Amino acid sequence: MYSLEDYRDQPVLIFFWASWCSICKRTMPELQQVYDIYQPQGFEIFAVNATTQDNLTDAFNYFKTQNYTYPMLLDSQGKVISAYQLRAFPTAVLVRPDGIIEDVVIGAGLNSAYLTAKLEQVLSGED
Repeated sequence: MYSLEDYRDQPVLIFFWASWCSICKRTMPELQQVYDIYQPQGFEIFAVNATTQDNLTDAFNYFKTQNYTYPMLLDSQGKVISAYQLRAFPTAVLVRPDGIIEDVVIGAGLNSAYLTAKLEQVLSGED
């Protein structure tokens, strides 16, 4: 079990994905690049698999073969997707260290340059 409350004072990216989503698969390596740089500063990524809309074996196999080091979480009952009112894949939610949502990116708009700029802003305390 993961809880955002346990990551208070850290920026967190919640990335909703599915193994059949080509945009998700194009985005995830860029997330790894940013994670490698900013994880030592407390940045965390939760790759939340939409398990109710995916094949669990396919999701596990894809994630494992890509050697991602950020955690893959399963939303096996769809509760997290429902709570965040997810409408499309991928959806990324950047949460500031104070627990406030900084940004939501739906679809192909998230890349390493954009995420890096947002993290620099969040980590420096800029609004």
